[in-house]
Amino acid sequence: MSVMPAVLPILLAVLTRADIITRGEHQAKHLPKVFWIITVIVLPLVGAILWCLVGRDYGPQAEADTRIRRLEAEVEVRHAADSRETPGGGASPARRRSPRYVSAGSGRMIQKE
Repeated sequence: MSVMPAVLPILLAVLTRADIITRGEHQAKHLPKVFWIITVIVLPLVGAILWCLVGRDYGPQAEADTRIRRLEAEVEVRHAADSRETPGGGASPARRRSPRYVSAGSGRMIQKE
């Protein structure tokens, strides 16, 4: 029974480090992931508690942020490809006439006039 108080903080620190490592960089709040890992190594119990309370991004918003970043990266890649295909580096005439879309919140896109 006397081993249990020593094992629990170590187990908590190991599980916390695993959680930090498996999360995306954008899901760590207030500090980069590297600093959170260092905090948990230096101060296992305090670092684990701080990570759970203030460092970890919870909820569906984190998943939505991931999808938004992936879509933004895809748009940038497509825009770069269009710029290379058109002489002069600009968008093709068909692209210039295409409607523009803006975010209406909650993941919805509406056409901008």
